[in-house]
Amino acid sequence: MPEVSIYVAIITAGAGVLGGATPQVATLIRDSRQDKRDRHERRADATRQACLELLHAAGDFRTDVANTCHSHGDGMEARLEGVRAAAETIALHAVSVGLMDPKLSASAEGVATAAEAVAVTAVNNFDTRVKAVTPEPNYSEFDAAVAAFRRIVMAAARA
Repeated sequence: MPEVSIYVAIITAGAGVLGGATPQVATLIRDSRQDKRDRHERRADATRQACLELLHAAGDFRTDVANTCHSHGDGMEARLEGVRAAAETIALHAVSVGLMDPKLSASAEGVATAAEAVAVTAVNNFDTRVKAVTPEPNYSEFDAAVAAFRRIVMAAARA
């Protein structure tokens, strides 16, 4: 039997192992890249959803405050409690947005701060004698904060 060098045997065996492992390594790399893309896409979807929830809560809040301020009579205290609760909901959504995307955090927090200011003004302007909110809070800061957040979110979505 001819004598085969140990190096030739190692190289031959290594080539077989390498040739057999190449498809698995390529599959592993492809799957790893796909998983990374999927995680990024899920995070982007979650961020979009958190932003939409904040915008939805802000719209509901604005409507609730306006409706409360145009009402009077019994039950106003409960309606004002609802306004305060809605402001808290906005604050929680703002935190959610900030946790998802720190670049949106300041703008989301601006919406929450403006909502809190409107809620406090509505509560402080409640006249117990006539059971009505007079005067109605100024929404300009809140509306500006929501508009700024919307612009930032739309710009981020386009990028």
